[in-house]
Amino acid sequence: MKFYQDPHLQRGDGFYMRFSIKRLFLSGYRLGELFILYFYFFIDKKSVFEIIDCRIFLMESGMKKIKLYLDTSVISALDDPKKPERMQETHLLWEDIKADKYEIVISFVLIDEVEKCKQPKRNKMYDFLSTIKYEKIEANETIQNIADEVFKLGILPKKSRNDRLHIGSALVSSCSYIISWNFKHLVKIKTVNGVRAITSLYGYNPIDIIAPSSLIY
Repeated sequence: MKFYQDPHLQRGDGFYMRFSIKRLFLSGYRLGELFILYFYFFIDKKSVFEIIDCRIFLMESGMKKIKLYLDTSVISALDDPKKPERMQETHLLWEDIKADKYEIVISFVLIDEVEKCKQPKRNKMYDFLSTIKYEKIEANETIQNIADEVFKLGILPKKSRNDRLHIGSALVSSCSYIISWNFKHLVKIKTVNGVRAITSLYGYNPIDIIAPSSLIY
């Protein structure tokens, strides 16, 4: 349940925003970060609430590292001059990952997709991966079964095989978040709700699908 859906906080969006900003400030968050959140509250409430929920979850998890599953779009965005804002945000997250703030998981799907990239892009992506610690998940029957279920439930089409395998890999490795810039297939309400249904139906740990920007602002 999202924090702003707590019945004790049903006093309007403005109250929740002030409550959250104070909560994060008392926990050591920088004033600059909080000012940016408050500014964007008047532009896009939904996105700000999503970011705050994520931040408070991270804060209340204490010293336990959050396990993140990275799809290929995250690695690719580290070297994407055509989208400078996205590249900058991904590098900010990458610095946190290099600082060992998160437990990182990638899978055979990412490696297969990187292998299909042309040079020099392929080597650059491998170079980025070499700067962090991560666990690599190999293909197995359970991942394939989840991918098939994602298709059967109409969450993603048959042609989105790799995206379905990314989801299966993340569930099998018990990640808390799938991090992706893929707004067409992964970071969208239909997919998020569908994956939540699968976790409830088959007993996997709850998982959300978010963009890197949700972790850095």
